[in-house]
Amino acid sequence: MKTNFIVTVFFACLYQSVSANELGLLEKDCFNEWQTRQWVLGEDKTPASQVPRFAEGIKQICETRARLFKTNPDISPYIQGRIAELAPYIFSGDNKAYESLIMKIEERSSKPQFSGAYMRD
Repeated sequence: MKTNFIVTVFFACLYQSVSANELGLLEKDCFNEWQTRQWVLGEDKTPASQVPRFAEGIKQICETRARLFKTNPDISPYIQGRIAELAPYIFSGDNKAYESLIMKIEERSSKPQFSGAYMRD
């Protein structure tokens, strides 16, 4: 995760005005980075990247993330979240749903991880 943050900061500094070609490169980089995670589906552990509809959904999420990153460099251009929270959206193909999910995940990651409450004995 720390590496993704550093890369995001790098892109934020480098691409103040992101062209369509650069967006395409960012989308591909997002997808390639996701493939390195080697997510699997089902009991037979089928690689998610080998399920065409799942891989297409990830590409669409990468496209949405790149577009959002263009307007707000605080939004990571890379896949965030876990397979369990992304999977229900992936098969929908709904870009508005992707955008809503991305904003929810980004908001969560910008908040402190602890409530500030102390632990009791």
